[in-house]
Amino acid sequence: MAHIAEPYGPPRPVFVSKTAPDQVRFVSIDALKGLAILFLWVVYAFPGTDSLPDQLKPSAWGQVHLVNLLVPAILLALGAGIALSAGFAASNGETFLRFLNRALKRSLCLIFIGILLDSAVELRPVVQVGALQLMGLCYFLTAVFSRTPVWLRAALAEGLLLAYWAWIRLSVVPGGKIGTFNEHTNIVRHMNERVLAPYGLRGLIAVVPVLSVMLTGTMAGSAYWEELPRVKRALAFIGAGAIMVALGWVCTMPWALDMPMVQAYWTSSYALFATGISACVLGLFTLLLDGYGGRIAAFLFLVPASSVVLGIAGPLFLKSMVLQTWRMPGSNESLEGGLVRLSMDQFGPVAGRWVYGAAFVVLWWVILAVVYSRRNRSREES
Repeated sequence: MAHIAEPYGPPRPVFVSKTAPDQVRFVSIDALKGLAILFLWVVYAFPGTDSLPDQLKPSAWGQVHLVNLLVPAILLALGAGIALSAGFAASNGETFLRFLNRALKRSLCLIFIGILLDSAVELRPVVQVGALQLMGLCYFLTAVFSRTPVWLRAALAEGLLLAYWAWIRLSVVPGGKIGTFNEHTNIVRHMNERVLAPYGLRGLIAVVPVLSVMLTGTMAGSAYWEELPRVKRALAFIGAGAIMVALGWVCTMPWALDMPMVQAYWTSSYALFATGISACVLGLFTLLLDGYGGRIAAFLFLVPASSVVLGIAGPLFLKSMVLQTWRMPGSNESLEGGLVRLSMDQFGPVAGRWVYGAAFVVLWWVILAVVYSRRNRSREES
């Protein structure tokens, strides 16, 4: 599990015909993951959503808030890491089967932790396809295509989104007309609830758009192998991201694909738009952080990125198994509710919630800082 967020090995001189990067890790990739995880912690920290800014609250049908961009950002960064990992493995002379074996172990680990997390949240054994399970499945599938030509990965990534759109628009939903897609009646919801849920596979359909996002990330990862100046690479990311953002917006128009942006169903327009925003941020970080002194400037983000699994699953485990289950001494009030109440009594109703939320975020940042420190120490010793 410790290496899921850190797939890179020591660089070697040659990968296919490219010159290997002179960095073991790229700050921009880790910073993108870390920034997204930090925002996730803020969302996790609040028992309700009243105190959160609107951009961190669940969005309405057809709308995209900042909170809807966090998971795609992590997926894009993981995809970039897979491409770099495949390159370093090849330069080390590792066979592709051995590389896939390592990727399979990481995928199974993600799936297992996802099942544990869902069961902890529900306080009962639950088997379904949640966020970590999707990430695990797509991690291995992305690794399978990680050494294929970039043009093939690009065609596959966009082809998956087009096929996903066509399936939604050409399918007949029971009780609706062909192509019906609204909040209450659509083929994705029907398949999840009526076909897949009885087998514990609710949400499996999202593998298609999630895989597209991670494959797009591998294209970004391959770009780090190109002998390009940092500014050109950054502008390439920003340019490609802007095109995806525009295409995602166009796809929502009635005269185009007429597909609203909905994270719950990972619609093609949403996947394009969110991936494009993430690519633009990656380009900005490439420009600002991959140069001299970037690691110091991005230290706040690098710490949460030191373990994606712990950063995502750890806070939810704490909330479900401790904060929402344990009780305050001499009371039936949950530990979380009691701590929030004490903070509000001390600092006021609004400031108190933010003090509690800030303490929650700082706690997890410190925990990940220990992981980050130990990992750096082990690298230095090796």
